[in-house]
Amino acid sequence: MDGKEGWSKVPFPVRTWCCMISEEITANSTYPLKRIRKMTRTFSKASDEPQHGCDENDDGEKEECKYEDNDDLLSMSASLLTNVVEKFKDWCHDYRSENSFGHQTIFPFLDPIFTRHNLATRLCESHVTNRQNSLIADYIISHKTSMGTSHDIIRVEIKPPHTSSSSSQNQSDFVKIGKESKDMIDDLIVLGVEDLRVGGILIEGEDVSTYTMQLKCQDVYILRQYGQFRLLHSPQEVYAIPTIIEHIEQVANLVEQTRQRIDQCIMTQPTITTLSSWQRPSASIPKRTDEEIQRKTPK
Repeated sequence: MDGKEGWSKVPFPVRTWCCMISEEITANSTYPLKRIRKMTRTFSKASDEPQHGCDENDDGEKEECKYEDNDDLLSMSASLLTNVVEKFKDWCHDYRSENSFGHQTIFPFLDPIFTRHNLATRLCESHVTNRQNSLIADYIISHKTSMGTSHDIIRVEIKPPHTSSSSSQNQSDFVKIGKESKDMIDDLIVLGVEDLRVGGILIEGEDVSTYTMQLKCQDVYILRQYGQFRLLHSPQEVYAIPTIIEHIEQVANLVEQTRQRIDQCIMTQPTITTLSSWQRPSASIPKRTDEEIQRKTPK
């Protein structure tokens, strides 16, 4: 399976815009907010116009190329860039919670990208699949059908830099990603969805990993890592924005087929599928021993 499956290249103008902003920030001792706001307004206006460029063919001759197929991605990227640079004026590294860290570094990317794919989001510790006995994720992306039902297909776990697991957390975020993925798959199997795939994003400080999970055969749930990237550490790293967009876009593209199959199942109401016999019971939440509790409890 290709590690670049579902990959969408950000249109070249976005990379140019980010480098221009980076140059402007680097050349000034204070953050040039007014100047950058003017630049992003220009970028947004340009994104609404037909985009053209030049590429070289195999003979070294220049050929005109167009970006019409990515016009919506270009427009979304311009809007995203406008919102992200607004965060720069109050940029800090004193994160009081997962929520404050997320609002500065990752939510400005997740919200517009998944909205572009007609996906809904739930923020701040929601139960996966909306069942009270399921695990709680920091951020969940779901598909809402025309019948009004909602089905979770991507989840995000967030741990800000320089934070350790609390005494109440008895499993790592990586383990939670796997269990939450299984819960989402099982929920969709009950719906009748076949050959499905769900996604996940694990954020540990500024390091981010992307995953998918599939039920490949009886009792075998495969969790696969697709990519790794880093969040912005400072406004000077604005040039990295296209890479962040591309990785998150890949996750959205990888679950697109699942989203379509959910709609098909809602319309056709299929019978129980073969996958139902492949399921296995979920592992229970591990219990801490008295020794573990004592070791993790602050003195």
